[in-house]
Amino acid sequence: MTQNIEERVSGKTPFEVFSLFFCDEVWEQIVSFSEKYARDHNRHLFTLTLAELKRFIGILLLSGYHSLPATKLYWSKDEDKNVPIVRKCMSRNKFDSIKENIHLCDNADLDKNDKFAKLRPIFNIMNQKNMQFGIFSHNLSIDEEMVPYFGRHSCKMFIKGKPVRFGFKIWCLCSSNGYLYQFIPYGGKNSNYTRNDLGLGEKTVLDLLSVIEDPSKHRIFFDNFFSSHKLFCVLKEKGYFATGTVRENRTMNKTLMNTKSLQKKERGHLITALTKNMKYCWFDGMTILW
Repeated sequence: MTQNIEERVSGKTPFEVFSLFFCDEVWEQIVSFSEKYARDHNRHLFTLTLAELKRFIGILLLSGYHSLPATKLYWSKDEDKNVPIVRKCMSRNKFDSIKENIHLCDNADLDKNDKFAKLRPIFNIMNQKNMQFGIFSHNLSIDEEMVPYFGRHSCKMFIKGKPVRFGFKIWCLCSSNGYLYQFIPYGGKNSNYTRNDLGLGEKTVLDLLSVIEDPSKHRIFFDNFFSSHKLFCVLKEKGYFATGTVRENRTMNKTLMNTKSLQKKERGHLITALTKNMKYCWFDGMTILW
């Protein structure tokens, strides 16, 4: 599988690699939804081509690292604000028109119970494209990712102490070197998950791992937000090999020394305990379970 990836990516430009994930299917879908949205709002003169859409997205990407106080300044001719590449590829009026009408879904066909309904079609395609090479890594990591956002939205999260405190939370299944295989945007407590007998973190792990065909070929790692004795029992039944730190109240093992008692021991003190299904290792206040 690794050789197949190298053959498909080798010698390609950055844009060609980008196109493996944002292919014409994605662009055409956005064009179709955007033109329909414009017609639905009586803007029948609006048209959008694939080239115009790609230029529009390119300007957005450029503005992410070449920032100016206002969007209109990218078309300014002043020496201190001059960005010729933007002014040459698209007029400001066309940019504003696309920005007003761009849409990623059909508003007439929305799932009212899905808080990400307007992004769901693109999310589904992106997950499919991320899996186009298969799951080629032996070691897999599950964790959360924050997308910065400071506007108003019911799914916006605040996580104290994180580098990105405000934004959208996304659960991710990644390789050990950072390749993203699958992601699930978190929409709050009303999100739909496959099982009701598990907690949020446990459900998330199982939902992300549902794309794996052969569990025995991989090792799964995650932190104490997801870990629990029940989750590891379920993973073992499904044939997964997993390791993770776990919070003291989730171990289901009463023979382990508690945190307060362990803190009185010398640094580096290690305690292990075996159960029928798994092994616990209590080390300097951190429980590792596998």
